[in-house]
Amino acid sequence: AQNAAQDTESGLRRSLARFDSVVDHHRSAIYSWRRRILSQGAYLQVVAREVSHILSREEHSLLSESDLKRLLKWNERSTQERAAIVSLLWDSERLAPLADLKEKPELRKVILTLIDRYWQQYLAEVEWLEDSISVVAVAGEDPYIRFVEETDQMFHAMRQELSLALLSSIVEAV
Repeated sequence: AQNAAQDTESGLRRSLARFDSVVDHHRSAIYSWRRRILSQGAYLQVVAREVSHILSREEHSLLSESDLKRLLKWNERSTQERAAIVSLLWDSERLAPLADLKEKPELRKVILTLIDRYWQQYLAEVEWLEDSISVVAVAGEDPYIRFVEETDQMFHAMRQELSLALLSSIVEAV
């Protein structure tokens, strides 16, 4: 009985280490984005390129233009806000309507705070998943495969929600 318990405990430790490697990959992506925002003067271009990629080009997030406009409450936005959204999502190199925001450090703080908040929520969800994933083994599934699938979906959903929140915050700052 002692050996069986030790084998089970050893297996759980190995699984947790494998789970951590999956989350480390996601952590690297978020931290890299944060570093680029902190280190570049034209941080809005960094944010715009990433948000545009996440919302309109990533396989997990491919939103149609009409879905995106619905999510962003397009019909309730002013002409200036619409121009800012178009620049951010589809013309992130120019960012003409947002040129005057580039030097506002408070906007950079808002952006970084949002990234941190969404990342923390994601980590809390991952922790819950780690605690409950052993149930899948009882059902005959591989907990690691299920964990990778679930965290990948959670990560992409978090990035999509974060992108929408960032876009709204930037547009409100116009």
